Amino acid sequence: NALGPTKTTDHTVITDEYKNVLTFLQRQNGDSSTFGCDIDEIQQIEKAKAIVISQNDMDKFKQFREDYLQKKTQKNTTTDTFDDLNTRDKKRNLEWTILLDRYIKQSNDYCVFVYERHHFTNRTNIGNTDRFFMSADAHCKFNLCTCEFHAIISENGRLEVDYSGKIVHKKGECRARPIRGSRREELQQFTMLGATPGALHLQQLKSMSTANKEAGNRNVAGSSRSVIRKISSEANVKLRRDDDLDKSLRELKVEQAKKIFPGEVIPGYLQEISIDPLRLICFTAGGIAAYHHFASSMPLSWDATGGIIINYSKRIFYYELTMSSLQKGGSSFPITAMVSASHGTMDIVHWMNCFIEKYKQVYGFSNQFPKPPIIHCDRALVFLLASIQVFNGDETMDRYIERCWRIIQRTATKRDLEITVVHACLGHFMKNVKRNASKVLGKKQVSLGMWFMALLVNSNTLDEMVIVWRNICIVLLSTNQNDQFKISLSTLSKMADQMNGDPEKTNFVLQGVSVTTKGQISSNMNADNNDDTTHDVGTDEDDPLYIESSFKTLFITIYQKCKDLLKIYDASEWKDLPANPLFSVAYLSRILKLYMPTAPIWSNLLLRNFAQRYGYSLESVISPCSCHFGRTTGVSESQMRVLKEAILSKKIYTRVDEVISKLGETIEAVEIQFADFILIKKTKSRLLPANKQKKIEEPWDKRKKTVKPATGVYTSMKPSINIMAMVNTRLLGRNDDANLDIGQLPLFIRFENAGNTCWFNSIFQMLLASGHIVETIRKFHIIDDDLVP
Repeated sequence: NALGPTKTTDHTVITDEYKNVLTFLQRQNGDSSTFGCDIDEIQQIEKAKAIVISQNDMDKFKQFREDYLQKKTQKNTTTDTFDDLNTRDKKRNLEWTILLDRYIKQSNDYCVFVYERHHFTNRTNIGNTDRFFMSADAHCKFNLCTCEFHAIISENGRLEVDYSGKIVHKKGECRARPIRGSRREELQQFTMLGATPGALHLQQLKSMSTANKEAGNRNVAGSSRSVIRKISSEANVKLRRDDDLDKSLRELKVEQAKKIFPGEVIPGYLQEISIDPLRLICFTAGGIAAYHHFASSMPLSWDATGGIIINYSKRIFYYELTMSSLQKGGSSFPITAMVSASHGTMDIVHWMNCFIEKYKQVYGFSNQFPKPPIIHCDRALVFLLASIQVFNGDETMDRYIERCWRIIQRTATKRDLEITVVHACLGHFMKNVKRNASKVLGKKQVSLGMWFMALLVNSNTLDEMVIVWRNICIVLLSTNQNDQFKISLSTLSKMADQMNGDPEKTNFVLQGVSVTTKGQISSNMNADNNDDTTHDVGTDEDDPLYIESSFKTLFITIYQKCKDLLKIYDASEWKDLPANPLFSVAYLSRILKLYMPTAPIWSNLLLRNFAQRYGYSLESVISPCSCHFGRTTGVSESQMRVLKEAILSKKIYTRVDEVISKLGETIEAVEIQFADFILIKKTKSRLLPANKQKKIEEPWDKRKKTVKPATGVYTSMKPSINIMAMVNTRLLGRNDDANLDIGQLPLFIRFENAGNTCWFNSIFQMLLASGHIVETIRKFHIIDDDLVP
C-alpha cells in the first residue's frame, strides 16, 4: 500500500445532491454553481471609503521598511555566504501582509489574495506628504477567480487600490491565507490560556462575515482545524530552550535566576536538577521567607498529582508543599514543589533536605528549622513516613505512634511535646473505609460501617474513643437483639445526635433500623437482593497500618472483654431473641487490624490544642493558630486544581522542561496574588456608604427588664414531652406497624404513665438506669402485666 499500512484511500463519493446540501450548510445560497461579484462595484466602494492607514500602523510599515532595507544592504555587502546568516535574517518578514489585509478587506472581503511583489521607497527622508511610500501587487487564490489589485500607500497613510479581473468562486471551494506572525502568536496565546484547538477554530468561524461565508473566504478561521492544532503545539515547543532536555533545563535555571528575585541569596525558581533519576526541585526566596515567618504556627499540607506530563516510560508526578492563606477566602501558597519520576519516601526526604539547606543559607545554619504544628497528607505511605522523618527527628512509624500514646497518657517528656502532628486527610481516610467496608458488608450496610468510623474519628480524647469502640464492639458482636445490644445502639444513636450538632439531621445509626412496638429490631440493610457491589483492589495506603502499638493492645483488650460479656446470650434461655441484623465480626476485625493501631493519625486525638486537653502547659507544645483548623488536604487539592486549570491550562505536556517553564512564568504572579489578597483585605475600609449609615439612637420603649428565674428550667415547669416517651423514642427509634408480625420477645412489658405523674417517671428512670434490675425483671418474669398507675 503506497499510503502506508494505516492509511487508505477515501472512496467517499459526493453526488451533486450531497454537494448542494453541503454548500447550503456553508451558507452559499443561490441556484448557480459559482459565486460572483461585480469588480466595478468593489472599486466604487474602495473610492468611496477613501481608506487611510492609521498612524500606529504607518509606524509599523516604516519599521518594516527600515528592516527590509537594512537586510538588503547587509546581504549585498557581507562577505559571508547566505547560508552563514542566522535563521532570523534568512526569513522574510511578512508582517506587512497582515496589516495590509486588514485594509484590503474593507473593500473586498470576498477574495483571498496572494501577494506577488512589493516595493518600498528608497528615500531616506520620510515625511507626511502624499508622495509614494510603498506598493504591493496580489492576485486571488481561488481557481476560477482572475481578480487582482495594485495597491499604493502614500507617506501620509492614504491607500489607493486598483482592482481588475473578474471575481468568480466555485461553490464549495474554500481558501485561506497562511496564519503568520502576530496573528499566529495571538492564537497561541489563546491556546496557552486553555482554549482547545477545536473550540478556538469554532470561535474563529463564528467571527466570519456574510461575505466570507458566501465567497468561501476562510482567512479568519484558517484552512482547517489542523492548522490551529499545529499552532497550539508550536506554543509548547517555544517553552523549550533546547532540544536536549538537560541543556534546556539548565538554561531555564539560569534564565529564571535572572528574573525571579535576582538580588537574593537564593535567586530563581528551579533550584536542583537531576536527570537520572528525574527529580527537579523548585522554590523561590519568597517561599523560604513565607515558611520562615508562618510555618511555626500554620498547618501545612502536601500532596502529589499526575496527568500533567505524558508518561512514556515512567510516571512523572508533581509534588507540592502548600500553606493556606492567612485570611479566609484567599489563595493558598506553594512553598516548594518537586517534579519527579521516582516516588519513594527518600525522594521526598531529599526534596525537603534541599529546601532545608537553602533555608540555612538564608537564615544561618545555627538557626533551627521551623516545624509546623500539624501537617496534613493523604494516607499514602510515602507522605506519612516522610512527614514523620522530616518534621519529627528521623522517627519511624512505630516510634511516632508510641510518642502519641505517651502524650495522651500524660507521661510525655519535653521532647515528646515538640511534635509535629501528622494527620491523614479525612476525605482519603473515609474513602479507604468505604473501600474496606464494601469488601465485607452489603451495599446498604456500608453507610453504617462508615458512620461507626465517623464516631471514632470525632472522638477528641481517648476516653471518648474507648466508649465509642466498646459500644461498636457490642453492636457488631451481638448475634441477637439482647439488652446490651439495644443499650449500645441507643448510646451510639445519642452520640450521633451530639456529633451532628443539628437535631434536624437524620440519625444515621437508626436510619436503616426499625423497632416495632413489640420491642423487636428489624433492618433492611441486608435485604438487597441485587447487590452488585464491586470491591476495589487494596492500595499501599494500608501498608503502614499493620503495626503493633499500645493503641492496638488497648482496643484488642476491649474487643475481647465485649466478646466475653456477650457469651451469656449464647445460652439456650436466650435462643428466642430475634437475630441481630447488624452482626458483622469480619468488619469489626478489619477495623481493628487496619485503623485502630494508628488512631492518632486519623482521629481528633491530637488536633487543635491537645495540651489543654491532656494537662500540659501551653509553652511546652507547638501551638497552632486558632483561626486555621482543618482535617483534610483541601488546601493542597485546591492548589492542584489551580495548577492544572489556571497555570497549565488543562493541557498535558510532552516534556518536563515545558512544565517547569510554565511554572517559572507564573510563580511570581502566584506570590503577588497571595500577598495582595491579605494586604488589600486588611486595609479595606469597613465603613458603609453615607446613604446606608444609620444614626445611633436608643430605643427606650423597647427595653425590658430581664428577670432571672428562681429555679432551673427542668424544675420550674413540667417537660413539654413525656420523659418516658423521650426514653422510648431514644431506645426504640421509630415504630413501624408494618413490622408488628416480625418475631416476639418471650415477655414484653409496657410502661405507660397515663397520668403523667412525676413520681412514676422518676422511679422508672432509676429502674431503667440499672441494667441488672431490668435483666432480672425480664429473666425471672417478676412482672406479668403492663404497669399503669
